[in-house]
Amino acid sequence: SGYESLTPVQDAVSPPELAEADLLVSAQTGSGKTVGFGIAMAPTILGDGEGFDRAAAPLALVIAPTRELARQVKREDLEFILSEAPESRRTLMFSATVPAGIARLAETYLKDHQRIKTVSEKSQHADIEYQMLAVAQRDAENAIINVLRYHEAPNAIVFCNTRAVVNRLTTRLSNRGFPVVALS
Repeated sequence: SGYESLTPVQDAVSPPELAEADLLVSAQTGSGKTVGFGIAMAPTILGDGEGFDRAAAPLALVIAPTRELARQVKREDLEFILSEAPESRRTLMFSATVPAGIARLAETYLKDHQRIKTVSEKSQHADIEYQMLAVAQRDAENAIINVLRYHEAPNAIVFCNTRAVVNRLTTRLSNRGFPVVALS
């Protein structure tokens, strides 16, 4: 599996005393939040078992991304979903940052929650070279294509801020011969 030890956020959500608590967790991108979410959720849905028995109803509901939900809480049906969820539910919110919208969501929907904030060692992603290019908004997609061609990296991840941009950029990259997969 490649895992040798827990990251700080994974370790922070692991204590048995948090096994029933609602959590608001923030940790930087690349810190292992997704696995941490699984670790935090496991006691609730597994109990003492090693696996799942046949379930008559859903055991868990995962809604992502948190930041997008915070913007769309009134629009995207979140209030309806949460109002229909069992009163006895356990709610876990994981996010890279906790801006005002997510803090409001937490105050509204989490019960007496624990706040967990971790900062990984400074060596996090020390093997990554960061570069910033200032381009006009209208040139952004062409700049992405040029950077990908320039570096000729066998793999790359391009982050977009909306599903529409993901779809448009996927089409543009595909039309230019890049083997591309969209995830949104």
